[in-house]
Amino acid sequence: MRYPWILLFLCCTTAAFTQVKVNDQPLPQAGDAFLYYLDKLPSNIDPGKAGAGQRWNFMTLQAPFVRSSSYLMGRQGMNSNRFLEADLTYQVDEATEAYFRKDAEGLYLLGYYGLDPFGIGIRGLYRYDTPVLSQKKELEYGEGGTYETSMAALTTLQALPQSLRDLLPITPDSIRLRLVSRRMDEVDAWGTMLMPGGFFDVLREKRSEARSLRIETKVGSLPWQDITSSLPPNDVFGNHVFLTYLFYSENDVEPLMKIIMKADNQGVDRVVYQAIEPKGAIQDVLSIRPEVYAYPNPAIVNVRFEFTNLPTGEYQLSILNVLGIEIWSKDYFIQNDWAEKVDISFLKKGTYLYKLKNKEGKILTTRRLVVIRP
Repeated sequence: MRYPWILLFLCCTTAAFTQVKVNDQPLPQAGDAFLYYLDKLPSNIDPGKAGAGQRWNFMTLQAPFVRSSSYLMGRQGMNSNRFLEADLTYQVDEATEAYFRKDAEGLYLLGYYGLDPFGIGIRGLYRYDTPVLSQKKELEYGEGGTYETSMAALTTLQALPQSLRDLLPITPDSIRLRLVSRRMDEVDAWGTMLMPGGFFDVLREKRSEARSLRIETKVGSLPWQDITSSLPPNDVFGNHVFLTYLFYSENDVEPLMKIIMKADNQGVDRVVYQAIEPKGAIQDVLSIRPEVYAYPNPAIVNVRFEFTNLPTGEYQLSILNVLGIEIWSKDYFIQNDWAEKVDISFLKKGTYLYKLKNKEGKILTTRRLVVIRP
């Protein structure tokens, strides 16, 4: 339910809450298009506590542009021959397709073709042994469920990032990644949520996934061997817990917001939220060019640089004055998308340029950055 949001949120401190109950929620259909923002560097975002009558204020969220993606019939996917039973496919990002089936209970994720769901950055086929419940048709405060699944995926030594290759105690002929997942869902809170574009009555679903990612190797004719326990300490393999918070309103097909936490609840990793009132350019996820975006722009004290769809490699980002003289620079190794906040308080008010070049020195983009002062 949507309202004139700023006045209500600021003034109605004693208003009675109305509990949201999502009945027969519409599930995505082929042809449904969604506009959303992705904040890769969320600031001051707290998913809050469980319980009734909560208030959430997420007005600090920001993103450089609106993303657009659509659900298609399963057979329309570029890799539909790998998921013949799929009813729907959805372009998660410029590199990854997700495949789903639907039934009377909800929407189930079959798997992906594209970048791995482990965050390593390996492109391939990833199918769950048991489809994962992605969205239920009905939600009610206090309900929940437990879901278990697993997957195994073959890869190569060359496909692993160098940082992970360096962990291996041997040089294997073959590598297999094995994931075992146990997810606990609970609709643990309801209340009112303020976000860019609106003020909403919402239900919050907490998803807690205990994930064990193992790495197995094979040398010659020897059997597969799990070498996870022999690796040096690392943040990828082993056992971790991942939390996701989903906020639903009564009439929306997709969650209004997804807050994805870092592994083992070490802060917020990223936030996906619907573009209720889209502003600026809208980019289809299939056509996002390799780029670096600066926002907010104009900026005051801090600016976020978001690197999008760049090939894995080394890059240098520079800030120059209007005469082309370099004032600031930093080297980056980019693997997958990346965002970083930079303190620009040392810059005077005025117009500057920021430039990105690759390891070979080729300039990939040069754009304007405006600095203002209160």
